[in-house]
This record gives sequence, C-alpha cells and structure tokens, in this order.
Amino acid sequence: MKKNLSHSMTFVFAVAVLAWMSGCKTVTSPSTTGSFSGRIVLFDSTRYQMPDFSGATVQLDGTSFHTTTDSLGAWDISGVPEGLYNISASKPGFGTYHWYQTNMTGGTYYLSTVYIARMPTDVPVLDSVWGSASDGGWQFVGHTTGGMDFVVGYCDTNSTIQPFEPHLATNLMGSSGGFAVDDLRTAGARSGQTLYISVSAVFNAGGDLTGFGGPPFIFFDPAHNEYRWASTGPKSNVITVTMP
Repeated sequence: MKKNLSHSMTFVFAVAVLAWMSGCKTVTSPSTTGSFSGRIVLFDSTRYQMPDFSGATVQLDGTSFHTTTDSLGAWDISGVPEGLYNISASKPGFGTYHWYQTNMTGGTYYLSTVYIARMPTDVPVLDSVWGSASDGGWQFVGHTTGGMDFVVGYCDTNSTIQPFEPHLATNLMGSSGGFAVDDLRTAGARSGQTLYISVSAVFNAGGDLTGFGGPPFIFFDPAHNEYRWASTGPKSNVITVTMP
C-alpha cells in the first residue's frame, strides 16, 4: 500500500512540474527594426514644381507598412523589421517611382529624394519608318502634339505592352529615333521575330536622363536590367517590323 502511494505521489509531482514548465515562455531578444525615410517632390506635366507635395503614398510592397507625404514631401516609415524590400511611391494622376531590393538592417535608411510628375496627357504619333534593317537598324519619324520635349521609343515583343512596363529596348527620341539591329539581337530578339515599335511622352526634368545633378525621375529595375521613367504618358500607335 505504501509503495503504491509513493508511486502516486511521484506521478502527481511530475505532472505538477510539467504543468509549471509548460506555463513558462522562453524570452527572446526582439528582432532589429529600423526606419525608411525620404522626400518626394511633385511636378506638373510642364516641369513646374507643385506648390504642395502632400498626398503621395510610400508603400513597402507586399506589407502593411505605408505612409503619405506632408506638404514638404517628407515621409517616414518606422518599426520596419530587418529584410529586403521593394518600395514604391505614387500619387493618383502622377507617376510611380520604385526603389528595388532595399535592405533594412536597422537604424534609419534615407532613400534618395525623387521627382514624381503629373502624367503627361499628350499622345505622340509614330508616323513612319525611314531606313531599313539592311542599314543596320530602323529609323522612325515621330510626330508629337503639344509642347512635349521628350519622347521615348519602345521596342516590344507584344503589341499591348504599356510604356511603364518592361521593354525589350528603349530609345530616347526627338523628332526621330531608331533601334539598331545588333542592339536588339543582344537584347534577345530572334531572326524572323515580329517586333512592335511605339512611343510615349515622358517627364524629364532638364534633360538629365540619369538623374545626376538633381533628384532622379527614372529608376532601375534589376529584375529586367533596365531603366524606366517614373512618369509616362499614353502609348502611341504601334508600327510592326520583322527582325532580320
């Protein structure tokens, strides 16, 4: 009888110890967090700064982290866990700027000040082709409406691709511009392939296409290895050519 009682008491004690242990939680150090901050400058489509830079949204893509700019264009997102983020800045009716693969390791990370412009409304017209692939490439004549200073040509493998999307090749155009066959071949175009050429107006402050000398208005997309303009206008008509 005593032996059985001893065994019972031992069992009860063990259960009590396990219950006490299960109520304890392991305390771990909190993960490192930090802040992203920066400034957005808003322009109208004629290259004049807006009087108020508020209302632009900055979003850590794929997360709930977001904020809006104040009247000076300043913004800040705090409490961001360590990690790699794609970040976008946009405002309805304006362009969208992207910072890709931005690494948060703690502290405050100041992103570059950027220009976002009201989307151009003028629609350029791609009029004709002069020159040919036998001359080393195609040259195109682009007629525009309004006072647009900058028109970008796009070479795509699909006729529906829009100006803000990735392209096989791009080329800054004035009243004319073109694409070299060798460049298109390097970009991946194949002989006999149908290619689609179009243009659009873009916001470009002062002609500085790389953004040096002032805040940038184009961004680099590492996934597609190309630069794209943050603020682009509507797509023009499309001209079809065949890769030699």
